[in-house]
Amino acid sequence: IVVARLQHVPFEAEMARHGRAVLVASTHRDHAQERAVVRRMLQRRVAGLLVVPTGQASAWLSTGRGRPTVLVDRGVLGAATDPRDIGLVDIDLVDIDDRQAAFDAVTHLINHGHSRIAYVGDSALVPTSAARLGGYHDALRVHGLQVRDDLVAAAAATPRSRSTGCAGE
Repeated sequence: IVVARLQHVPFEAEMARHGRAVLVASTHRDHAQERAVVRRMLQRRVAGLLVVPTGQASAWLSTGRGRPTVLVDRGVLGAATDPRDIGLVDIDLVDIDDRQAAFDAVTHLINHGHSRIAYVGDSALVPTSAARLGGYHDALRVHGLQVRDDLVAAAAATPRSRSTGCAGE
């Protein structure tokens, strides 16, 4: 498993019950580190890879061909998650429609009488975060509410910055 930050890996115990070991490595959102970590995993002849990618161009993931590889949370430039995308690296992707999910969450709050709704998310350079911010904006607009800059913290990349978010407002 290749992730941005090491945190709790909920299925590690389940894998152990089935006699499998889980190798987890953190990239710290560094593209070069991601590439090096994946290379080391492949050198260890892992059975497969689950990768939460940095989101940058990663067509080099084709080096894992022959081993099951699944991207989690976001795709990467140069990867085909649709079989019609001929010529790109064919890698499975497990994700959600982040824009729609944010839209639905904000709409739910509005439908329950809330009108001062904050957005706290990662940098808009991260594709999933950009989609969530877009869904937040869409929902406010559709429901006739203004986007207030003082309620948007769209560069909260660390747990500490997320916890403070818009708290100073």
